[in-house]
Amino acid sequence: MPLMGSANLCTPERLRAMVADGEGARRTLTASKLIICAPRRSVNDLVAKIQGENITVHVVGDAKLPRSYANGIHESAYMSRHI
Repeated sequence: MPLMGSANLCTPERLRAMVADGEGARRTLTASKLIICAPRRSVNDLVAKIQGENITVHVVGDAKLPRSYANGIHESAYMSRHI
């Protein structure tokens, strides 16, 4: 079920979140833990703003393309050795 709005931490032991099912029906869940698997997307607006400013830019990790954490770590390590 997708999370609606924001999760509201009531106490260290209880968490309340508004969720919606596939048909849009909303309900509040109370739980001890909440795992959010939000869709990942690239956020690299800064690249376009500074291109042409005589600044070298290397885009790595999810800014390049959302993938696994290992890809981002590998790209960053590789790039750091070649700068």
